[in-house]
Amino acid sequence: MIKNIILIAISLTVLYFSIEDHGYMFISVPTFMMLSYYFCDLSLKIIYKYTITPKKDINIQSILFIGLVPIIFSFRDYDFTIEGYFLFWKLTFISILFSLITILTLSQFYNFKNDKKLENIIAINICFSLLIPAIGVMINKNISYEKERKQLIEIYSKDIRNDRYGESYYINFKTNYNTDESVDISKDFYNSITQNQIVLITLSKGILGYDYIKKIEKARE
Repeated sequence: MIKNIILIAISLTVLYFSIEDHGYMFISVPTFMMLSYYFCDLSLKIIYKYTITPKKDINIQSILFIGLVPIIFSFRDYDFTIEGYFLFWKLTFISILFSLITILTLSQFYNFKNDKKLENIIAINICFSLLIPAIGVMINKNISYEKERKQLIEIYSKDIRNDRYGESYYINFKTNYNTDESVDISKDFYNSITQNQIVLITLSKGILGYDYIKKIEKARE
């Protein structure tokens, strides 16, 4: 148990310094998975210390694929959510609770103390760390408690990014919170605007408190 506590403390420290910067995702994501694993494992050790371990083994690694389905449909919504990166992390931390509830519930019927323990816990953690943020961002997008509003913003740069699917076109601007945002736009719209141009965005305040960009258009002169 001491090992778990030490590794949880190390994970939280690393996340504290890495989570604020998008560029450190290659550090923060694996660190979060380490945090969620050792937290759930610690909880299992505490439960098994005071209860009888079920004899039936469990192999639930395929559950991680459940989390992959909604992320396919919600991936673009993160770009169009103002401060979407921070919404993602808030929901990701909440996902630990769902993982823990699932694992502790299953532990009443199945034995996690076998050679598949690591794979089973990680699979559940990955499932919910993908599923909960994806559901959350879709809820924030589709359920609003305020009327849509329009806002003028200045594009400070635009760029073309290449990936295995081809070229993607982005505009970059500052939000009211002085944070950088990048939004994926069409090629035609990209070619019709210039750097430092003013554009008009239509915003909708989602139920989770984050603005979602409904529409981007050229501002009338």
